[in-house]
Amino acid sequence: MLVATACSSEGSGTPGTTGQSTVTQSLSTVNTSETEDGPGSGAPTVADPLDVSAVAPCDLIPDSAAEQAGLDSASKRLRPNHRDPNAPEEMCRWDFNNMEYSSISAIANIDRGGLSSVYATSSGRTVFEPMSIAGYPAVHVNDSSNSARCPLFLGVADDQTILFDTQLSASATEDACEMAVRVVEAAVAELASASQE
Repeated sequence: MLVATACSSEGSGTPGTTGQSTVTQSLSTVNTSETEDGPGSGAPTVADPLDVSAVAPCDLIPDSAAEQAGLDSASKRLRPNHRDPNAPEEMCRWDFNNMEYSSISAIANIDRGGLSSVYATSSGRTVFEPMSIAGYPAVHVNDSSNSARCPLFLGVADDQTILFDTQLSASATEDACEMAVRVVEAAVAELASASQE
């Protein structure tokens, strides 16, 4: 059974109001040498898998989870997957409340090797940070050290990931990965609950 470490919001639920201790705990580094490896990759396996193969992109962050994490649930919309121009899938994007030009996008990657395929691209990355979020393995990968952007792959099954890609405005003072973790924690709690119904 999944035990989610969902962030609790004090007050409005606006980004930046969530307790730092929960976010710091969620960003704790995973020592992959102490976990059971995925097929030849060094990626940790997923203990409590979720099947998101039938979940539409704009349902990867349910409305209640979006609002809890400081997103405008009414702003969600599909957009092309610009990260991979050859991919047919579309991502869904949400705007952060009270933060102009700041958003998070999500897309599920099915049957592409899960986190193993992400770990296979670790060499040459400027940033490659394994972590655990709400009991699920994740990794932040980035080709720059820009704290305003955080592409975060969450392993929800050994062959499935969800990419949560956070982009903040240049004037934002928040850390994109801390904001991404708050969203992911809220989303995973809702997705896990729905899968048990």
